[in-house]
Amino acid sequence: MQLTSFPIEILIHDDASTDRTADIIRRYEVEQPDTIKVIYQSENQFSKGKRPMLLNFKRAQGEYIAFCEGDDYWTDPYKLQKQVEFLEKNPTVAFCGHAVKQIDADGTTLQESQFNILEDKHLAQEEIAFGHLGVPTLSLLFRNYGNFPSHSLINGDRVLLSFLSNFGGGYLSKENMGARRIHPGGIWSLRPLKEQIDARTLTLSKIPQLIDSERKSLAYFRFFIHSIKEDYSWKRKLKNIPLSFIMTLFWLRPTSLRFIFARIKKKFYGTSHLQQSPCQ
Repeated sequence: MQLTSFPIEILIHDDASTDRTADIIRRYEVEQPDTIKVIYQSENQFSKGKRPMLLNFKRAQGEYIAFCEGDDYWTDPYKLQKQVEFLEKNPTVAFCGHAVKQIDADGTTLQESQFNILEDKHLAQEEIAFGHLGVPTLSLLFRNYGNFPSHSLINGDRVLLSFLSNFGGGYLSKENMGARRIHPGGIWSLRPLKEQIDARTLTLSKIPQLIDSERKSLAYFRFFIHSIKEDYSWKRKLKNIPLSFIMTLFWLRPTSLRFIFARIKKKFYGTSHLQQSPCQ
């Protein structure tokens, strides 16, 4: 349904689906062979620890990348056009996103706006490097910087946003242009709470390696907070709390220090003086 003034390519990775998905894809592939480019897997790659998203990144030729996973879908035919025009006008912004509604398996609306994105918002690089999670993955459109980090981590969206913080800030639009489907068979929702914490712990321990020196301390500081407040394993706490604290201090830079102070002040007093220049 997307209507654009520029050419696009549609990269599809079918991870050995067991329903009629592959048949439907082949029908569209025949109709638009120059636009739709497909990888058909005979064995499920996700179960082997590989990330289909990364396989598509490597073959993306466009200047910008957007993705739409699984059962999610876009609802505005001008989504890509609007987002590309925004990034063209704002070269210091690395990615943009927008509000999306959450629906159940039958299409009934569960929430009008995931993460309650009710106003336009600019995200500083420091906020993204620290681990801002209020960006619907379905809504993302970002510049194709190439050399995206290879990993087998489950929390791929967190890894991607952390990587993008090296190149610029972000922007979220309150305009709702997509639908995220929530169902009990989700890869993440099926995992027990301890497994989810294990996965977050591993991801947060790896992310500082992806962040440039100017903001690396913020990634360590996020890991420090997680280790104190969220991790259930005392064995990991005894190792990760002092390590992440020391590394936070070692990599601390003036901009990161200001961000940390502003966040602490907001936590205790409900206000923050961290300012960011709006995009023009």
